[in-house]
Amino acid sequence: MEESMNKTSDAAKNNYSCEIWEEYGELESLDTHFTTHSNVKYKGKISKKSLRVKANLMKNSPQKKHICTECGVAFSQNWRLNSHLRVHSKVEDHVCQECGKAFRHSSNLLRHLRIHTKEKPFVCELCGKAFNQKSSVKSHLLSHTKEKPYACNICGKAFRERKALKCHLFTHTKEKPYACEVCGKAYRERKTLKNHFLTHTRERSKCEICMKTYKTNGHLQRHLLTHEKEES
Repeated sequence: MEESMNKTSDAAKNNYSCEIWEEYGELESLDTHFTTHSNVKYKGKISKKSLRVKANLMKNSPQKKHICTECGVAFSQNWRLNSHLRVHSKVEDHVCQECGKAFRHSSNLLRHLRIHTKEKPFVCELCGKAFNQKSSVKSHLLSHTKEKPYACNICGKAFRERKALKCHLFTHTKEKPYACEVCGKAYRERKTLKNHFLTHTRERSKCEICMKTYKTNGHLQRHLLTHEKEES
């Protein structure tokens, strides 16, 4: 009976997958992974009933005895369960003192702080280029191998990074999820929105010759070339 239960438990472990991006062998990992998909409801092959069935199977297992009463996910250690509970509570009590951005987990805050400190502890062994996130190094390594593992299932175009594919998909859906809080203009990429936002916060660059103003210093520099041509 015990052997049969173990087999059932093992089989249950390997049948949980995220239909958005990739497969996960462990339900615990899948649960954490699903929180990375913003505005995506928990759906697909997994139901809450099946989650609780899996939890019941593992109740007698000494490896995973800490069970979430909300969704039935089992954990091997209590601190993992406590960390998981934030998924349900939506608590964000780890706040960045530099910019005020809040996070659910201290590890996410520490990763975010590198943006302010400019710390880049992860180095590419092939070329020495440094990054502030380990995942960035992994993506960068593909630039050496020329591998592009993320392909669009609509047009077939391939990308080195998953986030690049995600951004590309918006060209098919015409979705622009990143909107400016000041003027409402929307963009497909977060970095484009950030560049746009500077037009609201940054002082306009002024030409001292004709007093024209420009949104960016780059535009001003190109304009100054017209005066140089006039003088010559």
